[in-house]
Amino acid sequence: MNKTILTTLLGSVFLISCGGGAKRPNQDPQGFWQGSALDNRIGWGMVQPNGRYLLILSGPNGNHTLETVQTGTMTTVDGSRWLIPDVLTVTQRGFPFSSEGDSGGAAEFMTRSSWTGRIDGSLPLVEYQLAYVNDGVQTSSLSALAGTYNSWPIAASAASSSNMTIDANGAIAGNYFAGCTYTGQAATTSQANVFNITLQFVGTCYMMNSTVTGMLYHDAAQSRIYAAAVNAVRTPSFNITGSFMFVGPKN
Repeated sequence: MNKTILTTLLGSVFLISCGGGAKRPNQDPQGFWQGSALDNRIGWGMVQPNGRYLLILSGPNGNHTLETVQTGTMTTVDGSRWLIPDVLTVTQRGFPFSSEGDSGGAAEFMTRSSWTGRIDGSLPLVEYQLAYVNDGVQTSSLSALAGTYNSWPIAASAASSSNMTIDANGAIAGNYFAGCTYTGQAATTSQANVFNITLQFVGTCYMMNSTVTGMLYHDAAQSRIYAAAVNAVRTPSFNITGSFMFVGPKN
């Protein structure tokens, strides 16, 4: 039987917004980012105007699976530096296995250019570099979001399929992996193509509790969604935790 491991990683992540070799005060990193990470991983990142962000990493060696999600909230310091004092990182590699805690590392924003950094602590070091794609405010709506999407599976259950159906009112239903289904709701935010999501899981899903919250980014031009959610309640050491990761196109 696999063990469920919950690891607390202590530290902070600093993000510095720069450009042209000099500080550019009040430049925020909001928008959608995509790039690569250590061991030939693919990375996707999204930052909202209020500082909320998510980072999703694929499995290593070019595997079309999802392995790590990092989420938190940034705050500005002196108008040019971004501080993440409370970062939640969840990694799932083999069921039941997950890790949760405050991740450490450092990162830097070259505004509208690159977002580079690392995730470290008790988990293996993962360095990443993402390139700016767009400002994350493309036009979308719940009716435009509606449809059925298929995601890369999570690495811990690579043989399973992961899908999500969303109706025009934002109601969500899907399969996360074999034996685990979910329902939920998407709600609009100040960004036209970013939605808050709440999901409830049923079945053998290896969650500490059945509800996770997070956000979903809709790339309407490419008919793709990127979503991440985590348990709303922090857990003490050695409790089961869980996360949700989704990257995929509309059918």
